[in-house]
Amino acid sequence: MLEGTPDVWLDGRLYRLQPGDSVGFKAGDGLAHTFINNTEQIVRLLCVGDTDRADNRIHYTVHPERNQFLGALHWDDVPERELGGHDGLPDKLRDNNGSF
Repeated sequence: MLEGTPDVWLDGRLYRLQPGDSVGFKAGDGLAHTFINNTEQIVRLLCVGDTDRADNRIHYTVHPERNQFLGALHWDDVPERELGGHDGLPDKLRDNNGSF
């Protein structure tokens, strides 16, 4: 984390990040993740990883209807994981549009 204090959403649970923090994702464990800026401040984060690996797969845990459009990139046998109660939306988006 370079600047700001966003939340990282991991399997439906939020964790607040601070400048200097880092987060790693183990390949193949099915951890659903995203970064959410619930602050009024600019957030800058540095992402490093392999995007062109042949074994990269995608699965939308919270929006399963999107999986049908992924074709060969969809992860059909993603490990099942228990999700926490957070819906993955930024607070402002939820306040304006409601939960999914």
